Amino acid sequence: MAEIEQLFCGKDLGPGAAGAALTQLGTSLETFGGKSLGFLAGDEPDNLPLFGPFCARVFMENACAALLGRIDPFRVMYLHEFQSQEEYDLAKRAKTAFAWTGDVISPGQLLQEMWSVDHDIAKVSRSLLSQHMDVLVWRPAIESVLDFMATTGNPISHYGFDDVDPQNFIHGLRPRISALYSILSKGVHWEFFSTSLMMDDPTIKNSIRETFAFMLKVGIISHFIPTAYCSMDRQLALETYVTLREKIA
Repeated sequence: MAEIEQLFCGKDLGPGAAGAALTQLGTSLETFGGKSLGFLAGDEPDNLPLFGPFCARVFMENACAALLGRIDPFRVMYLHEFQSQEEYDLAKRAKTAFAWTGDVISPGQLLQEMWSVDHDIAKVSRSLLSQHMDVLVWRPAIESVLDFMATTGNPISHYGFDDVDPQNFIHGLRPRISALYSILSKGVHWEFFSTSLMMDDPTIKNSIRETFAFMLKVGIISHFIPTAYCSMDRQLALETYVTLREKIA
């Protein structure tokens, strides 16, 4: 199942804090991503409602952290070094911990004017799915992915990218991936006070499948970002994406 690790963390990781952090994330991705795929395949059906949402949410968060680490390594380098300090206390909430709002989704409202001279640096978000990351990183990479897929002899639909528009993909992904995060979180914390709201097996499996579908797309796109750390060969990345996509069909 090394495909999961390589698609999100990259290949041939080097020494240093970035490589160490991504190696750790890769181990988690293999464990929880592999477990999630197992649930989709029908493994351990009794454990699906207990652990399915948890495994899928860990996979989602770790995949996002790994992608951010390859695009903007400082964040995971800092976290690796911070957690390596003797005084790091597991019992205390660190204000600089990796967080969904802030590291994946930008806090606050979307900017009406992205390039205003009046913006201070705090307005220029480096979150994984921020407006600026979308324009500077994701859109050019998506165009490269589509161009590359067009040379393979297969239709774009073969890769599930027929509905992917470089200008709107990340904008549309933000609300849906946040909704999936919320759904999975309810399964993790078991936030149910009415039996009518409890998640049944099909709901959990659909959430896992949709989470993987979105994250696999972002994963393959990341290997077409020229500045991303330790990207795979593009053909190998595409083959890895196809292999994993078949597991959620």
